Amino acid sequence: MLTFLLIVLALIALAVFPVMYTARAMGAENTGIGSVLLVLVLQLCLSKLVEMVISSGLVAALAGFFGGALIIQMVMVTTYKRALLISLVSSVIAILGVLLLIKLAGGHRVPAEEMSMLLTALSGRIA
Repeated sequence: MLTFLLIVLALIALAVFPVMYTARAMGAENTGIGSVLLVLVLQLCLSKLVEMVISSGLVAALAGFFGGALIIQMVMVTTYKRALLISLVSSVIAILGVLLLIKLAGGHRVPAEEMSMLLTALSGRIA
């Protein structure tokens, strides 16, 4: 159970901190925890909406990516090009972190169902 809680905390950190620090590095105006959480919630809502409307996986992923960058632009007050970079860099960092977390958690024999649930929870952030 402790391993599960540590994995959940690590996933939250992998969702929040890459966006926050990448936005700060790119010069966005609003980079506080509240702005980052708002961006993540809105991106999750957008990804679920896109999944309902668009059936093609590639088109849905692209729409989620470009729509997510628009959300970053509006909430964090930056240019669209910088928002695209923030989205791209933070997504790559989150994906690498999740892969590392899977590798580390695999050594502790985390059940596949729990890991699948955690990855599904993070999928809205990555899309």
